Amino acid sequence: MFRHSLPILSIPSPFRHIATGLWVALTCAVTVLSLMPHVGPPGEFHIDKVIHLIAYGALAGLPFTAFQAPRAAFGAALAMAPLGLGLEFAQDFVPSRQADTLDMLANLVGVAIGIGLGPTIRMLANRILPGAAANPD
Repeated sequence: MFRHSLPILSIPSPFRHIATGLWVALTCAVTVLSLMPHVGPPGEFHIDKVIHLIAYGALAGLPFTAFQAPRAAFGAALAMAPLGLGLEFAQDFVPSRQADTLDMLANLVGVAIGIGLGPTIRMLANRILPGAAANPD
């Protein structure tokens, strides 16, 4: 399905490595912060839901600039959905934390937004980054 609808990433390696590093760092940060006791975004005005949405949108969007193969990009992005759900369930076992269905929903909506915008970001990156078209690696 994605073989023909998503272009092969022709961004030069340094840019892909930076995107990969950011994705790994963000994944680690979200995982650690999700499982630490007494840590979490403020719940007032549902700011925490917005933070969940943005974080998981970035987690799902970054693979589209990090991975050259379209299937790998989509697979990595899609893997953020079970990560978000699993971390929320795991919070029930962390002192002073609890699973929240609205957080789960925000995580899933963020992943959907990241997957929805990812191919567009990928296409734009292929067009605007220096050396992208000339250096398919």
